[in-house]
Amino acid sequence: MAKEESPKSKKRIVILLLAVVLLGVLAFVGYRIYRHITDPYTSFAVVYTEDIVYGEGIDYVPYLDGYVRVTRDGAEAVESDGLRLWNMSYIMNDPSIAICGKYASVADIGGHLVVVTDGMGNVSRVEMPYRIEEVECSLAGVTAVRMNDASDDYIRLIDIAGEKIAEIKTVEAKDGFPVDIALSYDAKKLLTSYLVIEGENSSGWLTFYNFGDVGQNHTNNITGIFKYDTVVPVVKFLGKNSACAFFDKEIRFFSVPEVPSEGKKLEFNEYIISVSASDSGLVVMENSKESGIHSTTRAYDTAGNLVFESKSSNELKGAMYYGKNLLFYNEYACQILGKDGKVVYNGNYGGIAVKAIAPANGRDRLLLFEDGKVTTIRLTKGGKGE
Repeated sequence: MAKEESPKSKKRIVILLLAVVLLGVLAFVGYRIYRHITDPYTSFAVVYTEDIVYGEGIDYVPYLDGYVRVTRDGAEAVESDGLRLWNMSYIMNDPSIAICGKYASVADIGGHLVVVTDGMGNVSRVEMPYRIEEVECSLAGVTAVRMNDASDDYIRLIDIAGEKIAEIKTVEAKDGFPVDIALSYDAKKLLTSYLVIEGENSSGWLTFYNFGDVGQNHTNNITGIFKYDTVVPVVKFLGKNSACAFFDKEIRFFSVPEVPSEGKKLEFNEYIISVSASDSGLVVMENSKESGIHSTTRAYDTAGNLVFESKSSNELKGAMYYGKNLLFYNEYACQILGKDGKVVYNGNYGGIAVKAIAPANGRDRLLLFEDGKVTTIRLTKGGKGE
């Protein structure tokens, strides 16, 4: 006669069966989630569209989830769904905007007015003492303004209230002419490119300043100077502790934790079509003379290490980081690839001919700028309008 199972044994069996079923359900759900994440986008839906006006003195610049419209009489921030975030009025002949995170600074190039906002409704208007040449801003809410008074140059750092934090003065006859500036995300480090003329010879100097505790122990807050035989037209910070300098046919990277050190050097033999810089690194599109290949695109991290390379037979307008992926585009279509080369999205814009394209949130939205209109689309993995 078979021994009848005890209630405790039956309970263990039931629990075991439930556990097996639960594990199966979790595995199925996990697989579906994985497929949803890794499956490529197949179409898109229009989220929002709005008429815009292009013209002299009007510019549209990516900002957070949307863009900022900059004109001679004001600036307005708009989210990708059309929501107005903030606006500020002013009168400027040549407005230039610098954006970092939620902060934005608009300066009148050749004039004296700077208007800064923290993106939360607080706006400050500052009259600068000298003619403005350039403006930069940071995630710390600090703005750097490069100025000139016809004989000397000044770089002033101001906070969100417009108060002066620090100022650098350079005498052109002795120190050279400032060409470009870059401000780190934390606003503690400043990089300036100078054109230095000594007799009949000219050279390019990159000067690093530190306004933190480390910089207080250096003369004039200068933590490093790098000298080259040619002028450096553009410098940029890539996040908090990395910077790069753009020469005619090369790019040099610098590590800037506190005191700068020179890192990798990239050399280019062909014409550079576009360069996109972000806190992820650089994406460089270079013209190609290879038969059947129009361009070669390479993505680098903030230290200058190559992380992706792709060749295209189609004529492209530009490429950029799109979240952790890479986005390539021309007037009629775009392609998004993972760093492993896997296709994330490949398609057109549904008849829209774009002038420019910008990520709206780095995940599944794009801003498409065309003549007379801006359109936000959301990439989908099912039918159109999913």
